[in-house]
Amino acid sequence: MMLHTYVQCITGVTTTTQPAKIRNTEHTCKIPVTGLTIYPKRKLRKLVNKGEYADAIAFGTEIAPKFADDHDFMFIMGSTYFIVEEYEKALHYFEKALALNDRDLETLRLKTNVHLALGQREAAIGCIDRILDTEPGNDEALDLLERLRNT
Repeated sequence: MMLHTYVQCITGVTTTTQPAKIRNTEHTCKIPVTGLTIYPKRKLRKLVNKGEYADAIAFGTEIAPKFADDHDFMFIMGSTYFIVEEYEKALHYFEKALALNDRDLETLRLKTNVHLALGQREAAIGCIDRILDTEPGNDEALDLLERLRNT
């Protein structure tokens, strides 16, 4: 069951069709607002999942000021830039994500891959070390670390 939400255009007051009713209907236009509008990260994820990376980046850039302290947002944006091979921009977002949650293994894995794509071997090894600090038995990290140290 979906709860429909409407926005009162002039005043900017948000209300729902159940149980509240919009009072003062003067100058009111009811526009249905979907979950994608109420939850911009959901819209961002949907764009990425549909492969609409340019649109996702444009939308993410637009809403970025609202999510400056949101780890998930930083991870989504970093991942999107990683997919389109804009590694410097991906690195920027992954660093912000890690500043908000320095134990996120998935962000560390992707940041490792960004460093490798940029030819930053020592930085990649640093990320692997951080992964191993959090999860000492991580076989994938141990294998990659061994390969990097042997080349």
